[in-house]
Amino acid sequence: MASKASSPLIHAIIDRPPIRPINCTTFVTTKVIAGDPAHPLNIKIGRKLAAFDPQGFYWRVNCSIDISKKAIVRNTCKGNFKKAFAWALAAKGWGEDGRPLDPNSRTRRLTGAVLLIVAKDPARVLTAKQEDMRRDALDIVKKLAARQGKPAIRKDWPQSELPGRNSVSPGSARSNEHVHRGKVESKTGTSFTNYRPAGTGP
Repeated sequence: MASKASSPLIHAIIDRPPIRPINCTTFVTTKVIAGDPAHPLNIKIGRKLAAFDPQGFYWRVNCSIDISKKAIVRNTCKGNFKKAFAWALAAKGWGEDGRPLDPNSRTRRLTGAVLLIVAKDPARVLTAKQEDMRRDALDIVKKLAARQGKPAIRKDWPQSELPGRNSVSPGSARSNEHVHRGKVESKTGTSFTNYRPAGTGP
């Protein structure tokens, strides 16, 4: 069993394509607003979700309050790991948006969503060296690359959790948009799948 000192400084949750508008990188606030038709930002969020590219590449870093109660410390920590992950992507030939740095290369564009979670170990995380952060970030990029092209395996969405015919579930737009067959279709014809908890329903 690996010792605490040798465990990764950062972990990852990876959603493989096709990814949904609500995925592992989505902020809780966005989920709440998307599921509340009365919220003043509901329409704006709904339009943003409707324009979501299921073949895109999305990632962000999450740093728990366990690292520090001071926001400036957590933000600095997130910034360091963002730089490490960006470096790891570049080391494998990708930009931060998942597109190949060399347009003439045969490297395919990265797709999926990655939530990078900083280990809840402030003593190690806040004193970590750049090379250690880059090493762990590179390991995640390698795993991500290995999973490209492999379809995500999801369980069926429980029937008891399916939204009612006239209900508005998280991830849907306002009632002035048409809801049918588990999708929300805007008046422009753009559709996106209703919110489902990670790892459920196709």
